[in-house]
Amino acid sequence: MLPGAWPVAWATFEQTLFEASRNSAAFERERSTLSTRALFQRGSPAQDSEQRSMQLVASASIPWARPARGTYESLETLTIRDAQLLRRSEYSAASSVVAAVGLGDNPVLRGHSPRLVTSPPEGPAWTVGTLLNVTQEVTSSWISVAYPVEGLLPRTALEFVAHLIRW
Repeated sequence: MLPGAWPVAWATFEQTLFEASRNSAAFERERSTLSTRALFQRGSPAQDSEQRSMQLVASASIPWARPARGTYESLETLTIRDAQLLRRSEYSAASSVVAAVGLGDNPVLRGHSPRLVTSPPEGPAWTVGTLLNVTQEVTSSWISVAYPVEGLLPRTALEFVAHLIRW
């Protein structure tokens, strides 16, 4: 994105995330798309591998071990009211953090974000690793990597980092 486009993009992002009213029809289209995808992927080796990877790091009773994108059953029961309650309880501009990589000292971000992180912390992600092999009869293979994180970071923040790594 060109530097001059940041003010409009940032304003649109903030308004959409923190202020815009939810459109019931758009919500239902997106929920239906995600639900259909979850139904198609149910039982797939890739999804099974992802779930096993999460369970190697955390027990099934911990929310981290649940599928981040939800399950077919959870998506089928999700309502726009649920999304609105989540937004009111978890998403506020005052408690948000923006991580900007490669932007340097951007006045648009500096002026709108209560906390801005412009560079990653230094040092290795961990000092000791563990290798665990899980063998299954499938036609593909997967490698999972887990990085321990210091401190009590919200799951949403870490899911965002995981999304960037996958991308």
